[in-house]
Amino acid sequence: MASISDQNWIVWNQGKNPLVNFNFMLRVEMLFDLPCKSVRAFTRELEYDYIQEGGLNDYVHMRRKPITQPFTLEIERYVGVDYLDPLPLGADLVLPVLLFVSRNHDQFIPGVVARTYVFTGCTVMKKTYGDLVADQSGLLVETTTIGYREMLCVDLPWSEAGDNISKDIQTPPTNAKSVDQTPSQLKALAQELYSQALAAKTQADTELVQGDVEALLQELEQTLGSLRSAVGPGGALTQQLDQAKAGLNGEGGKTKKALADEALDAARMAEQEAKERERAWREADAAWHEASRKGSELQNKLQDAGEKPNDSQSPQETAQQTAAQDEQAVGAEQLKAAQAEEKDAKSQADQARKAYDAAVEEWKKAAAEAEKAREAQEQAQRMLGEAQSAFQTASKQINPLQNSLTNLKLRKDTGKQAQTDCSDQHDKCLQANMALQALGEDNLPQINAGFEQVKKLSKQTCYHEKQVREVCQHMQAARKLLSEVVEIPQAGQ
Repeated sequence: MASISDQNWIVWNQGKNPLVNFNFMLRVEMLFDLPCKSVRAFTRELEYDYIQEGGLNDYVHMRRKPITQPFTLEIERYVGVDYLDPLPLGADLVLPVLLFVSRNHDQFIPGVVARTYVFTGCTVMKKTYGDLVADQSGLLVETTTIGYREMLCVDLPWSEAGDNISKDIQTPPTNAKSVDQTPSQLKALAQELYSQALAAKTQADTELVQGDVEALLQELEQTLGSLRSAVGPGGALTQQLDQAKAGLNGEGGKTKKALADEALDAARMAEQEAKERERAWREADAAWHEASRKGSELQNKLQDAGEKPNDSQSPQETAQQTAAQDEQAVGAEQLKAAQAEEKDAKSQADQARKAYDAAVEEWKKAAAEAEKAREAQEQAQRMLGEAQSAFQTASKQINPLQNSLTNLKLRKDTGKQAQTDCSDQHDKCLQANMALQALGEDNLPQINAGFEQVKKLSKQTCYHEKQVREVCQHMQAARKLLSEVVEIPQAGQ
């Protein structure tokens, strides 16, 4: 029986010429070939429910269940200067992501590479931008996490045939649009790329004016100087805050809050006094009305008893009339006393009413004083709050303005240089496109090379326009910060 080392053709994998783990390349959207530091943490796993066996109890039943979490792979790349990020956060990739593992470091030819991992349904879920460490030297690494639905691992047993391919044959650049394109199509694409370069150059020339940058820098410096002076010792905002704090104090060494509380207590006491005076007045008024009622009754009684006797009355009736007259004399004395009591009660009621009216006036005066003290306290508190808010806001605005000033100073020359570079690359792109358009249709290799040159120069032109745009974005952010700066009070306000 032949062993595995005796050219056993039944078992193809004989352990010969094992693959290395450092010759790999990632292909995204069949357009971008990405060199990577590492690709890790990708698996293909199924999830199961475990059901206890009810008979022998010496094993469990396994039943597949739906997948609850996406499969992921992590890609580590060194941070370079890419014209376009092929894996932006949140991107849903249309075509499968291919991970080639080759036996040679510079040959990633489909159908020849030893192993290919095919990831479908890919979404960029996370980007980690690496650590920045000042006390160590190293390369900046960016980690991209991709979620995928399915993974297929394709092994090519005949991959050793790649060892016979000449080292001079390189992997064709799949991000070149020259693959499977006719000369006329390549020329049209090149013209489109040049149009993009022309638009980028025009935009770069018009969106950034160096005079505006200088004026903005000067305005930032002046505003920063004003803010630092305003919040410094003796500054306008500092003085305003000190005055607002001093405004909390009132007369007699007491705070306006204490004075407002005292005025409120005085108003409450005046109100209580007015209520007591009102009660006393109503009692006196009731006593007066009672005395008046008694006097009226006595007066009516005397009038009834004062009728004249008839001549035809009997002696008995005459005696009764005499007794009535005696009673009338007594009633007259009682009426006189009742009238005096009524007069005294009326006088007391009038005095109680006057005391009540005076108490009401005192109450109104105390309430007005309390309201005035309360308004003074609220105004002092409002002025203090506004002064504190202005001081704190101005203090917080200094650092963002300083950062904006520093960034704009650093990018001023960068923007100017980017404008120059954008114009230069546009001119080169124009010359390359004109040379490409002048080529004959039968000269495909030169057309391919010319197209690649136009594409490269167009990308560089757009890249420099992007640099100019970034300077403009910093200028917009600086203007927004300036528009939000607090108003600094003038001297004497």
